[in-house]
Amino acid sequence: MYGVIVVRPPNGDPLMNWNAGENYDQEWIWTSSEIDTVWHNNLYLNHLHDSLNPMMPVEVPDTYTPQYFMVNGLSDTQLSDPFNYFWAEENAKAYARMSNLGFLGVRYKFPSTMNARTVSSDGRPLATEVNSDTVEILPGERYETFLQLGNDPVYTVDVEYFNLNTQEVESTQTLYIRTTTAELNPINAELLSVYPVPSLNGIFYTNQVFEENYQLIDAQGTILFEGNSQIIDLSGHASGVYFLKSGPQTVRLLIP
Repeated sequence: MYGVIVVRPPNGDPLMNWNAGENYDQEWIWTSSEIDTVWHNNLYLNHLHDSLNPMMPVEVPDTYTPQYFMVNGLSDTQLSDPFNYFWAEENAKAYARMSNLGFLGVRYKFPSTMNARTVSSDGRPLATEVNSDTVEILPGERYETFLQLGNDPVYTVDVEYFNLNTQEVESTQTLYIRTTTAELNPINAELLSVYPVPSLNGIFYTNQVFEENYQLIDAQGTILFEGNSQIIDLSGHASGVYFLKSGPQTVRLLIP
């Protein structure tokens, strides 16, 4: 199990990179990793565990050859599933926090139209900002990059996993970023969903056009308001869990 801890600036602004820093509209956290099933099985599954003997011998394979390459624990068709797309408003200024938690190097390759600008590593400002469409991250490194979106409905970001010894690319995964101009939920228009979850600014979008009013309910069961807009504005409400109820369907909203 692994993850990322984000330390917010002392002023409490969830959409600022550091105190007196730069504001943004949308934040994404991307963690890259990979799995070699032979290593995984040999080291964790196929040997005895003795809690009284922490130095038990374990046979380690000679080579590390991953079969699965992941971003946020997802890969391949999971990342291309529209339910796992990353969302942003059109013309939004996004902040990507990227961490390499694996053993291979990774390169994030952004569209040139996103004007990628890397400003910090591990939350600390770089001496000189780097304007480049490619961000290379070695194992254990973390970088933060500003991205400028336009009104294209879909943006793609390729993530290359490369061998540190040979520099050969072993896999390429693709992240999909959809703006609010994109066609909503092409898989199942009847299944109610909201995005992004969580929403740092309290603004949510739904995948349906409502013929009847829905109810927005807080964690105590109080109906806060009713409406039929596809944009749900909770920016004036406190952090916490909320629920959107439309007919027989209820979905959860979260403001961190």
